[in-house]
Amino acid sequence: MTVCRDLGLAVSLAVLAATPALAGSLPAVSGVNGKVAAAGGIEDGDGGALSEASLSLPLGHAFGFQADGLLGYIGGQKYEVAAGNGHLFWRDPSIGLLGAYAGVTSFGGESFYRYAGEGQLYFDRISLEGLFGHDVSDLDDGLFWLGQLAYYPSDDLRVSAGLRYANWRDDRLAGPGRAAFAGVEYQAASTPDYGLSLFAEGRSDGGGYNSVWGGVRVYFGGDKTLIRRHREDDPGVVIPMVSDVDVDMPIPDPPVIPFNPEEE
Repeated sequence: MTVCRDLGLAVSLAVLAATPALAGSLPAVSGVNGKVAAAGGIEDGDGGALSEASLSLPLGHAFGFQADGLLGYIGGQKYEVAAGNGHLFWRDPSIGLLGAYAGVTSFGGESFYRYAGEGQLYFDRISLEGLFGHDVSDLDDGLFWLGQLAYYPSDDLRVSAGLRYANWRDDRLAGPGRAAFAGVEYQAASTPDYGLSLFAEGRSDGGGYNSVWGGVRVYFGGDKTLIRRHREDDPGVVIPMVSDVDVDMPIPDPPVIPFNPEEE
């Protein structure tokens, strides 16, 4: 699997290196920009709260870089969440995005690592978005992928739906297999200094796992509509949310050693 991961990253970087000639009239990132968000919800029966921050930078005309971070908890201090990643990408806001990223996520002191390629295609008010990569934990590794379709009924409203998959395990943690999700985001205000949006997302695997999250997000980077922020500024946070991990996987009981009085 290490060879598969390294090959995937090499291909992604090679494609990135070959794409400057495809650069459009608009830059990959319009300027230095960022966002912060706070969310609360129910994750598989446990309440939780998460905070998120991102910073995006232009790298010349055709490329950009984004760093993401996340902190929070699920079900109290037992399941503390911390994550961070960075991704490098080529983008033409009139066509789409192609990039690669890597990150680490920690749940209750146990960590796993993620390496992936990402892509987006833009068709007027429709966006097709996908991720494909490799998860690595202490005990196991496995592929993961995500695909979604997003539609903007108006410039400040986005609705989306898709599927995700992860398959790995590490002590109490495990990838949940397949899950469907749907989300909505509405930008309620935009000024030259910031933009304010409300968002929500629900997830289900059809077999008993369900989650619902909602919160508020603040954008920094000029007065823009939501669709322009998504295609000209930050390309979206790809840190795994908590539903990428099953924190309730049972821990095996320790082996029972028979007691023989005659050995005393």
